[in-house]
Amino acid sequence: MYLVDRLTKAWVVANIDLGQQVPVAGDLVQIWHTENQGAAFGLLQGGGIFFIAVGVATLVAIAWVHVTGRVRGGLAAALLGLVLGGTLGNLTDRLLDGSVPDFVSVGIGSLRWPTFNVADASVVI
Repeated sequence: MYLVDRLTKAWVVANIDLGQQVPVAGDLVQIWHTENQGAAFGLLQGGGIFFIAVGVATLVAIAWVHVTGRVRGGLAAALLGLVLGGTLGNLTDRLLDGSVPDFVSVGIGSLRWPTFNVADASVVI
């Protein structure tokens, strides 16, 4: 997931102007380039150092769970891998740029889910 997240963000940043909206499936799904300084789905804006610390703590927790053998079974390992990839993706952006590009917008008219990215979706899954 980390690679997919990094590639999709790089494509959006290179090809879609900040604030630009590009319909993918009419009004229902759009690519909408935004920059997020908060948590997943635009929550808690301006948390900078806090979110870096949470990301590092998450990576330490994942490493601990893996090293101690607490992950049992393929599904648990796959789900933990999604959290790992999503955490690394957004943490990389925060460390390099201080914000995270979000670009998936789902909704109808002004009734929209907060814009998100592949990393956010990976962590939520």
